[in-house]
Amino acid sequence: MACIFCGSSGPIDKEHLLNRWLRTYLHDEQAGRPGAQITGGQNKPLTRKIHTYPLKGWRRVVCKDCNSGWMGRLEGTETGVRPFLEPLVQGKPVVLSVQDQELFMRWIVKLAIVWEYLDTDTITTTPALRRRFMETQLPPLATQIRVGSFDIYSASTPMLYWHEAHVMQGEHIGSSDALQAQWTSITIAHIAIHIFMGTWEEQVTVGLPDHIAPKYRQIWPVLGAQSFPAAPLITQLDIARMMHPVD
Repeated sequence: MACIFCGSSGPIDKEHLLNRWLRTYLHDEQAGRPGAQITGGQNKPLTRKIHTYPLKGWRRVVCKDCNSGWMGRLEGTETGVRPFLEPLVQGKPVVLSVQDQELFMRWIVKLAIVWEYLDTDTITTTPALRRRFMETQLPPLATQIRVGSFDIYSASTPMLYWHEAHVMQGEHIGSSDALQAQWTSITIAHIAIHIFMGTWEEQVTVGLPDHIAPKYRQIWPVLGAQSFPAAPLITQLDIARMMHPVD
């Protein structure tokens, strides 16, 4: 298999779902189990999958140069997300500057791309999109990322991964039957991350349900400095209702 970012044939390295220092804040070593799968019918061309996964899991999808190079720098103490992500997952007070949020966005997009390979039937990103992200560290314009504070006592596990893959059609998207957008929610200890990422180059505004939207802070596109913990807390039920609304 070639590297999903640069296309190199190797050597292909293991990319852990979560860095070792981050896993220390998650106290559940469950074996991982697939959750509900809901496949849309008429007028709902999508697949929803809800999973928990082993915290020590990994995927062999990136080359050693990418893993130890730009991806490693995203995780680091001096050049990466650790100085603000570590207190965030502990629920400690943090103010994210504009620069912090730009860095956080890169880490989240990298995570979302790699985690798509937990289920290769619901991959939305293209080789060209992944390579461009590697080279520019920017996602498609059709990307919106929100982060909130998660109520860990509402959850059955400290890490959740909810993924929807959608077929989208429109004037600027075309009429392809390929999967072109993902709605993804990830919880890691005290933080909840929600991502919309399409494959096209047009800015989007993706609304959330009225009772959930105030609980999130938009970090991409950046609006300004953001303070955490954010109140009120997001619960597992909030995410379930957002990702799988009752029709």
